[in-house]
Amino acid sequence: MGDPDGSHPWTAIADAWWIGSPDSSTTTVIYLFSKPFPCGTGGLTGPGSGWDAKVPKDTEVIELKLSWAGANQPTAAATYPVAAPPGGVGQAAPPARGNGFATWASLKGTPPVPETPATSGMVGLGAYNATSDVPGTFKLTFPGVLSGSFDAKYCAGGGEP
Repeated sequence: MGDPDGSHPWTAIADAWWIGSPDSSTTTVIYLFSKPFPCGTGGLTGPGSGWDAKVPKDTEVIELKLSWAGANQPTAAATYPVAAPPGGVGQAAPPARGNGFATWASLKGTPPVPETPATSGMVGLGAYNATSDVPGTFKLTFPGVLSGSFDAKYCAGGGEP
């Protein structure tokens, strides 16, 4: 998989979720975890739930925020170029249509956690619909490179922290 900063090697994705309640209605948000983390109780449920404080200590997390090219959620496979958010990690606006942002963090158990934005990269998603799993691939540069594939399970009540 890679090493985003030269001191956090990542070899496997333990859980991959795409959330049903992202901050923007025109984005798909996927979380990749290096340690198991549930969708339901004690996990990702509810927008603003503060789930980032519940993630097991020393877990690596990648957030993929992808803005749809059109007005509706795509149903066919799509590829999203990734760049750093122009306003920094705390960027409130979604990425430009057809593009994405990605951040990496090493959670230590106490938010706020510094996030590192990907400076470049690509995320590819397979075909999906509103309630199914979505397969995908990624290659992201932080300064180090992370790449791999995932099958993100749908988390209906999942939101951004």
